[in-house]
Amino acid sequence: MRTIKTITLLILLGLQSFALFAQEDPSQKLLKSIKAADSKGISDFLQATVDVSIENNNELCAKHKAADLLQQFFQRNPVTEVSINHRSIRQGARSFVILTYKCKNGTSYRINFSGKESDGNLIIENIKIDKI
Repeated sequence: MRTIKTITLLILLGLQSFALFAQEDPSQKLLKSIKAADSKGISDFLQATVDVSIENNNELCAKHKAADLLQQFFQRNPVTEVSINHRSIRQGARSFVILTYKCKNGTSYRINFSGKESDGNLIIENIKIDKI
């Protein structure tokens, strides 16, 4: 009887661990949305107001306006490749994701997303896009 309880406990712990590891890293979800030029997918990460800077044009705006600005950027600069340079997503601490975004016209941009982590999700407060 004790052996059955032990085996059952080990199986349940293994399934719980698998579920935790099966959750997708928020930076990977963000990367998929950017590769797809999906501003709606990115807006799921945004807090109610976002500080957006695209090539030194700064604007503090509502979430839907930030998504519109990103959509305009994606339309002007169709993506060919996106890669994560750095990321740090930690509970209770400032979190960030820094990407390199390459366009069809050969131009590259560095995109910085910063914010905070909450319940396994990245909540973006700032977006900065600069040509590199």
